Parts: sequence; structure tokens; C-alpha cells
Amino acid sequence: MTATRRWPAAVLVGALAAAFVAGVLSGRAPLFVRPWFTPVMATTGVVLVGVALRAGQRVRAEIAALVLVPVVVALALPAAVVGRAASTTASASDIGARLGDGDNPVLAGRRPDVTLLDIVLAERKVGGVYLAGRPVVVEAMVGSGPVLTRSVMVCCAADARPVSVPVRGAAVPAVSTWVRVRGRLAAEGNRLVVQADRVERIGTPSRPLL
Repeated sequence: MTATRRWPAAVLVGALAAAFVAGVLSGRAPLFVRPWFTPVMATTGVVLVGVALRAGQRVRAEIAALVLVPVVVALALPAAVVGRAASTTASASDIGARLGDGDNPVLAGRRPDVTLLDIVLAERKVGGVYLAGRPVVVEAMVGSGPVLTRSVMVCCAADARPVSVPVRGAAVPAVSTWVRVRGRLAAEGNRLVVQADRVERIGTPSRPLL
């Protein structure tokens, strides 16, 4: 009978520690977790280093692969793939205030650069009519409708959910194209839309998930 191949647990835990630390140092952590969670990832990596130094057990090779392969794939995935996958597979559901979010700039009217989530949450709070006319600059992916769409993390990429706002005015590129839209909010009934004055094609943002 062939003996089952086993890896030292220290190798497995050490590899996980390296992946956590590498994700933070490379700037890839925000692809998968909210910014406030990045220090937690870094701390976890450091703790795992200590665990690896003390680990004396061995684990089966297939179990080690089951743990490590998703981590390696995550470190290698380009931002475009992460953003597109979340936008097409997540189911839309209610998103309220998130831990770590500041004041909503749409409600405060401090600046035009906002996110789709800012617009959606502001609309839910005060209604579209109240916000009509406010200038906005927003980056998003084009969806059918046409709409501007963006996936939003509540905690991490695994729970990403899409939000969308209809776009009117200037012509938009094909579905799944990333764009920067400059315009104003307008109300259709009590629903907000973005009345676009200018639409520019852009590359995938470094943080495709909000």
C-alpha cells in the first residue's frame, strides 16, 4: 500500500501567512476585503508566522492543496476579472450603511466625485426629487438598460452585491465597458438617474469592488 503523502503543517501555515502579508504589501488586499479590514489581514499574517514556527504536525497533500490553490489563484487574478465576476454573479439585495463608511458626499454636497453606492443610499434616505440637479462624477461599468453598475462589498468580495443607477443623455459604450460619467442627478418619478453630459471610457479601476 502506498503511503499517503503528507506536508509539514509549518509549510502550509507559512504559505498562508506569506499570502496574507503579500496581499497587503502588494496592495491587492482591497480587491477582496474592505480597506478597514486590511490591518486585520496583516495582523493575521504575522500571527500565522508564529503558528508556523510552532507547528509540528503534518497534513495530507490534497488537504494542503485544497487550502492553498484558492489563495494562489486570488493572488494572481487581475482586477478586471475580479470586478467582472462579482458584477455578473452577485444577486442584488439591500445594502445599508457599512462599517467604516463616512458621511455620504451626495447628501453633504461637498464634491461631485461620488460612487454609485453613495447615490443609491442617498436616494433611499431622502428621495430622488430632493437630490435632482446635483453634479456628479462617477466611475462604473455599463449594464443593459442602460444602467451604470458597480459591485459593492459589505465585508469582503464573497458577499459583493451589485448596485445600479440608470443613465440618460450622452451615449454610453457597450455593456461591460468601464466608464467615467460626468453629469447631474435627475429624478424620474422619485427614482434617481444620472443625466450624463460626458462619458469617457476608462480602464478597470484598481478597486473594481466598492
